Amino acid sequence: MYDITPFPPMVLKVNYDKFDWPKVKEFCERVSLKNKQYNDTNWAGGDYASELDIPHKNPIFKHFYNWLTPIVYDVIINKYGFSKDYEYKILNSWINLHIPNGATPLHHHGPAVVAISTYLYMPDNGGYIEFKNPLEYHNTFYPYPIDDEISNWKEVKTKTGDVVMFPGWLRHRTQLNRSNENRWVLTTNYFCTNIPKGAII
Repeated sequence: MYDITPFPPMVLKVNYDKFDWPKVKEFCERVSLKNKQYNDTNWAGGDYASELDIPHKNPIFKHFYNWLTPIVYDVIINKYGFSKDYEYKILNSWINLHIPNGATPLHHHGPAVVAISTYLYMPDNGGYIEFKNPLEYHNTFYPYPIDDEISNWKEVKTKTGDVVMFPGWLRHRTQLNRSNENRWVLTTNYFCTNIPKGAII
């Protein structure tokens, strides 16, 4: 028996193993010190001091994004089935820091065509990303366990270098970082940025 699901895949994962972690770590720590957008356990990049603090505009990530973009286009066009008549570009990126016992709560990335979580440093017991089943309301008609945590939340195991891609509308969160080290994640959003070719406006 094998899976013949005819619909587009939703969550995909690849791995990038060419980060120069000492240099990337220095960038992450420097930017996080400039932007203390903390709650108790989580930090996400906010108001950057300069354009070079934005990951996708900093040369330290140039090789990574050159590698990533054709993969993302393959996902957008060939996996998700979106039109080739549009342009898809990165509109924002930032660094997420989860200190020990840190986590990101339930959220989504709105109209992003593809949202991407790249694990710059994933310690042992660092906590995984979890996605909420978009069919949760339909599933209430079926005899699944009456427990939202069991029925509707699914984790995706990750390690350092993993790049997890998913639609921006898909709700997700992270598990607690149960290590004694920081977990560093690069978040990137690709958006549709133009009017389709041949459109009459």
